[in-house]
Amino acid sequence: MAASVSFGDLAPVASAAPHAGAGQSGTHAKAQNEDDKRLLNEQRKVTRETARKKAALSRVEQHRTVGALEDSVADGVRANITADKTALARLATAASSATTLAAVRAVGRRVCVRPGVCLIVVSDLRRADRFEAKIAENPAVITDLAAEGTSRKSRVRRHRRPDRPPGSNRR
Repeated sequence: MAASVSFGDLAPVASAAPHAGAGQSGTHAKAQNEDDKRLLNEQRKVTRETARKKAALSRVEQHRTVGALEDSVADGVRANITADKTALARLATAASSATTLAAVRAVGRRVCVRPGVCLIVVSDLRRADRFEAKIAENPAVITDLAAEGTSRKSRVRRHRRPDRPPGSNRR
């Protein structure tokens, strides 16, 4: 106070109350800003994840293996990919319009599209097409394999130990 008196009215008063944030770990205004930052970061994270998955789905859609499928099968795969991309766009919109951190995180948990699985499905479809073509070429081989499988099964039954019940695989 002595310094305030000696400098006159131009000097700040030393005994004035400290400003709102001094000595406190957080005030309401600061907490509000931090919550907003968390919300924006979470929204950005979910939006970025949906954009990344949409781009990956677009790459799968343009992949050469999808073009190698029959037209009707490829159209079905493309329709599923388009539906996934539409769902991702809706989730991105929901995340950016959410007003609470919990709501954004709930939207983020619903982003569960896995574009890599689409390629696995496409390769399985191609494998099924090739297998179907081989079956159509050699129907006699299929009947021979079926007969061999049943005879092999009967041989296994004959050689089963009598102390084990059927279906037991313990030794």
